[in-house]
Amino acid sequence: MTTEIQSLAPSVAAELAPPALSPELIAAFMQFMAQQMASGAEKTPVPSTPPSLLIPNQGIIKRSADNLFGDLCDEYLKDYRGRDTTRYTRTEYWKGRIGNLTIGQIDDDVIRDELDHLATRPALSFHGRDAHGNAIHKTRGKALSGSTLNRYRAALSAILTWAQKKGITPKNYVHPCTAVPLQEEGKPRLRYLTSEEITRLLDACRNSRWAALWLIVRMALSTGARRGELLSLTWESIDLERGTASLAETKNGDRRTLILLPDVVEELKTFKPKNGNTGLVFASSKNPRRPMQFEKVWQEALAEAKIKGFVFHGLRHTAASHLAMAGASLTEVGDLLGHRTLAMTRRYSHLSTSHKADLVSRVFGDLR
Repeated sequence: MTTEIQSLAPSVAAELAPPALSPELIAAFMQFMAQQMASGAEKTPVPSTPPSLLIPNQGIIKRSADNLFGDLCDEYLKDYRGRDTTRYTRTEYWKGRIGNLTIGQIDDDVIRDELDHLATRPALSFHGRDAHGNAIHKTRGKALSGSTLNRYRAALSAILTWAQKKGITPKNYVHPCTAVPLQEEGKPRLRYLTSEEITRLLDACRNSRWAALWLIVRMALSTGARRGELLSLTWESIDLERGTASLAETKNGDRRTLILLPDVVEELKTFKPKNGNTGLVFASSKNPRRPMQFEKVWQEALAEAKIKGFVFHGLRHTAASHLAMAGASLTEVGDLLGHRTLAMTRRYSHLSTSHKADLVSRVFGDLR
């Protein structure tokens, strides 16, 4: 019996084995499959990659609530062309706090909580830069003001607004910052120097270990220019013969011409390089391609002049205030400061009361 089964096994295996395929049949089958794949590709195209902003290791998909806020911050800073240097610091702050959240997770409750947390942080003051160019800040021991909190809110709002304009946020996206009210801000300080304080300050600047401190302070007082505008001046923008300095870019984005007093022109001549009209007027001694960081010597001059509670920007207010008190109209003051609207200059209106009184008396005084 066993011998019979063993003798049948080869024949059963032969019946169960698949028939041998000829080379012609195999070739015909391969051609058929190729045609099927080609026709299928035409009917069902491969989905294209959705439009996106490309960033390292991850794409930001448009119209998606799943984009990480941290990725938005990176792309926003690459695209940012504004002149607000604090925007970088504040954007990095928000990235560190909520960068791991998606757009869809950031609502007004998250923003309120973050602003409450930010309000507990001590204020920082700028104290120059280290040898590597990094900013040095020191705590001032008091909480951030309402205006500073509003600037942080504005930075966050700008990032999300940018994402809306780029089509990154979902359709019908509701901007969460619109539901977060602004913090109360105190009235802006209009601290300006008296004539006696100006004299003491300029004398102290003459004694400074930075030779150009008197010049930049004198220019700020006589032109009303901002610190950043003065530091951006190049020798190419200075016309010593005409006594003018051209500001190519101002905070408002407008061009403006500064009038240089004779003593300023003479002082500029002593600093002008002999190798031509190139480089920054107030260049760093360590890196001539960067502007001078003079906060320390400025504070030293204030201390020598016994002036407290005053910042460099106050020189701009001092210039405007003394002009108004000397009889200049608000239009003239606004033109000097580069204000776009008269509303920005009205803060000095109370200082020009005597000028307005003289004007009314001159025009209507003899009418009876």
